[in-house]
Amino acid sequence: KGKSDAAKNAVFARVGKRITMAVKSGGPDPVSNAFLASVLAEAKAASVPKDNIERAIKKASSADTADYKESTYEAYGFGGCGLIINVLSDNSNRANAEVRTAAKKSDLKMAESGSVLFNFDRRGKIEIDGEVDEDAVIEVALGADVEDAEVVARGDGTTWVLTEPESLVLLRGKLEEQGIVGTTSLAYVPKMEVEVSDADYEKMLNAIEALESLEDVDSVDTNMAMPDVDTEE
Repeated sequence: KGKSDAAKNAVFARVGKRITMAVKSGGPDPVSNAFLASVLAEAKAASVPKDNIERAIKKASSADTADYKESTYEAYGFGGCGLIINVLSDNSNRANAEVRTAAKKSDLKMAESGSVLFNFDRRGKIEIDGEVDEDAVIEVALGADVEDAEVVARGDGTTWVLTEPESLVLLRGKLEEQGIVGTTSLAYVPKMEVEVSDADYEKMLNAIEALESLEDVDSVDTNMAMPDVDTEE
């Protein structure tokens, strides 16, 4: 319960930051601000309460509210894995210091720009709990003229639907009409995953958890392969 509440709060915080970015860049009206309209659709999909959304828009409209900026850090992990640390912060100096401190404590090595990133593609991602009918997803995608849609069954029991970033909002909406609902994000998806030992897997999980616990870290992407989880008890 505590873990699910933490995950939900992280999503709410992320959406709040994105609302601020959207309002600051294009105003508080989603009719004329396509970025805000996209974020509000994401908020709805994540079941963010309407009151939270309205408060976030009102707060973002104030000149006193600082804007958020996106930045990316790269790091070498364990067992030959890389990490992409996605930051969304209103204080870049604080974010830089906290990310580097957390990485050092987890025995990660910060990498030069581009030295890890080349192993990843920037993709639109819809993460769905459980299995999904791949044929149904592809049919919906083709019906929406989204030619680039990929369904990936994950070892942890979730399913990723991947597409081009510019097609994400459209595809998510069409899938929701068919009852296929998930959490959307832009993510760095590995071109190839790296298998690691059990010990390195635990170290990587602990490092990712430490980074994601930071206020300024939006998400962490890695090319570490997820082990298959046996769902039968």
